[in-house]
Amino acid sequence: MHKVRKNIATIILIVTVMMNVWTIFEFMKRKSFKFLKFGYTIYKSTGININYPHINLKKKQFIGTVQYKNRIYMTGLVDVQSNTYKVKGSVENFLPLTKDKAYEQMNDSEYIDHIKYNAHFFVQNNISDFNKYHQEMIQSLPSYKI
Repeated sequence: MHKVRKNIATIILIVTVMMNVWTIFEFMKRKSFKFLKFGYTIYKSTGININYPHINLKKKQFIGTVQYKNRIYMTGLVDVQSNTYKVKGSVENFLPLTKDKAYEQMNDSEYIDHIKYNAHFFVQNNISDFNKYHQEMIQSLPSYKI
């Protein structure tokens, strides 16, 4: 899971760099400061992980878990075919434990929506292995030298 988190952070960094390069390109094209905005974003892990340990494409069933410090606090079972879901646990138990209060924390329904969305996406795109999908996605990205 650590590799997946690290890979997602790499994707975010690459996209951010690409957006900054595009902004500079547009500035050079227009040769005007009024179109250029500088800034930066710091990505910091919250320690909260969403994993997808079980994807059954034949039954169109999907399990997603929300973890904090390697402990599962919420498990969601989504049945895409019948458009139903079941949830066990709650993120409300670990939110007070998270160190950084500066970001707006997601609640139970937002994590459930996230798991449901990914269930539909993975089933519709015939993705049976979450980790393999992300590895392939990362490998398909072009590499850029900064």
